[in-house]
Amino acid sequence: MELTKDTYTKEEVLEMIQALQQEVDQYKSQIQEFEQLKAQMGELGRKNLENEIKMYMIKQGLDEEMFDLVYSEDMEQVKTKVEKLKKLQKQQQIDQAYIPENKVKDDIYAKAEQKGDVGTMLKAKFSKILG
Repeated sequence: MELTKDTYTKEEVLEMIQALQQEVDQYKSQIQEFEQLKAQMGELGRKNLENEIKMYMIKQGLDEEMFDLVYSEDMEQVKTKVEKLKKLQKQQQIDQAYIPENKVKDDIYAKAEQKGDVGTMLKAKFSKILG
């Protein structure tokens, strides 16, 4: 729109205002579309980050149930938290692993040795040798 006259009539001004209002309405609708797209992009970015974290957790051998413990906006913090959880999980597995008892069968020789009975000790040794 160009202004070529020094003075305008009321109708001409209203026509200019109406044209400008239409442009403003177009820009408002474009801004609304942009805001919707921006929100969608933010949601997609968040979902992408969540999926990236879950994949990293699975690669590191952690269950997805621990997602809330490791979630962060920064992937480096996620990696640090995953490493700490892996150490804890490994320690827990070690703590829950089979630990044999120091229980040895008491044989006749050992019992006789404790009592100081040399005759029974000799009998036990000869019975093992002779069979």
